[in-house]
Amino acid sequence: MKHLAAYLLLSLNGGSPSQSDVKKLLSSVGIEADEERLEKLFSELKGKDINEVHRPNSHYTFHVAVMRHANLCS
Repeated sequence: MKHLAAYLLLSLNGGSPSQSDVKKLLSSVGIEADEERLEKLFSELKGKDINEVHRPNSHYTFHVAVMRHANLCS
């Protein structure tokens, strides 16, 4: 979730953050980015409108919740 949170925070200016931007933000608060999860996040978000992605009740919002639960349980 930290990768997604960083991505969303960086996207507030209307731009499309890069993986490097997300790594830099996480690093600035002492968190090391997980390359595999970062790659997965960017592959999932590729070609999607971020405003649609985080809209309540969207299919993607549900998918993120399921992925988060799976990560917490493993």
